[in-house]
Amino acid sequence: MITLARRLAVVIAALTAAACGLTTAGDPTTAAVVGDRRIAAAAIDENLESIRNSEAFRQQAQGDTSGAFVLDAQTQLATAFVRSEILALVAEREGVAVSDEEIAQARDDLVTQLGGEEAFQARLAEQGLSEGFLLQQLRDQQTQAALQEEIGQGAELAEYIRTQLEDIDIEVNPRYGQWDPATLAVTQFDPLAPTGGTTPAAASP
Repeated sequence: MITLARRLAVVIAALTAAACGLTTAGDPTTAAVVGDRRIAAAAIDENLESIRNSEAFRQQAQGDTSGAFVLDAQTQLATAFVRSEILALVAEREGVAVSDEEIAQARDDLVTQLGGEEAFQARLAEQGLSEGFLLQQLRDQQTQAALQEEIGQGAELAEYIRTQLEDIDIEVNPRYGQWDPATLAVTQFDPLAPTGGTTPAAASP
């Protein structure tokens, strides 16, 4: 299992830009729906705005006149939210739960690895990441680890999740991209691509 510090590094590397408005379809207050779980557009937009104002974003987006950097970051953030709901649904069906105490301990471990509370908060501010979003990523990590203990590692868990998603519709507002079941990720919107949730190929969250 990857370390918490590495998990934070992955999140930081992936989410370093802000949203760019696209044409919305359906309910403009909804970014995506996973089964019966709704992801509010505001939840993504608020995190994107925070990232947009961060030092890391300003540095990395310098010279990007095409907007590709922004769109890529937006779809990665949408992916994180959708995958969180997928893990929550699968864990619920499997009877797997992660306690708030476990998340608090994971946070404490990460604070220690980064050199203390002040360094932890400074890193979040530098990258424009909200603590709420980071805590959700830690919960996802703990949930995935718990599922691996129950089901198995790698391909076994991927196959189980693929089976579970057969009867779960995943829809993404085109403003944020479109769902790619082959990679379990949100990608930039292609108006010619089919929409709606389908069974993913052997991919893992």
